[in-house]
Amino acid sequence: MEVAVGTRNVLKVKAVKDVFKVVFGEVRVIMVDVKSKKQPIGLEEIIQGAVSRARQAIDKTNAEYGVGIEAGIYDVPCVESYMDVQFCAIIDRRRRLTLGHSPGFMYPKEVVEKVMDGYEVEEIMEKISGIEKIGEKIGSIGYLSHNITNRLEVTRFAVLMALIPYISKELYML
Repeated sequence: MEVAVGTRNVLKVKAVKDVFKVVFGEVRVIMVDVKSKKQPIGLEEIIQGAVSRARQAIDKTNAEYGVGIEAGIYDVPCVESYMDVQFCAIIDRRRRLTLGHSPGFMYPKEVVEKVMDGYEVEEIMEKISGIEKIGEKIGSIGYLSHNITNRLEVTRFAVLMALIPYISKELYML
C-alpha cells in the first residue's frame, strides 16, 4: 500500500507510517510537496488546510490514500484563550474524506498574542524553548508538557482518529 502525505515534515510522515502500519500492515509512505497557507487560525482554516494537503498529496501521486495534517489554533469561548489542535484529513482513491484530530491544549497568552501579530507558532516556540525546528522534534506540546507527551504522539492520535471509518468499515459503509 502506498500513502502520500502532503508535507515535508518528517515527524508527520513518521506518525502516518506508524499508524497506517498498525492498521493495514506493510505500507510505503511518500512525502509530497504541497502549497499551504500561513498559520491557520480557527477550526475552519485548520480543517481546510488538512483537506487541501490531503487532496494535493493524492492528486500528485498514484497512492491509495492522500493524507494531510494541519496544526493551528482556535478560539475557545469561556476561557478567553486559544487552543492548539492538529487535524488529519485522509482522502482515498474513491475521493472519500475522513477527518480526525489530536488532543488539544491551551497556549500561553504570549504565544497567542504573537500569532495574532502574524508570527507562526513554530517560530515563537523556537525562541521560547531554544529548540530549533521544534515542530519536527518534540513540538510545542513536548516543551509545554515537559516531555510528558510530544508532537509525534498527538499526531499519531490525529491520524488514528481519521482512520476510524476504515477500521470499522461496516459501520461507516466504506
